[in-house]
Amino acid sequence: MPVCDYSSPWSRLLNRHRRVRHGRVRKSRPC
Repeated sequence: MPVCDYSSPWSRLLNRHRRVRHGRVRKSRPC
């Protein structure tokens, strides 16, 4: 899974499943 996947709907499900902390780290990483 690419780090830029946070833009896709899949990341939304992952963010909901995991803590928002993970989502923040993913968004922080550049593409």
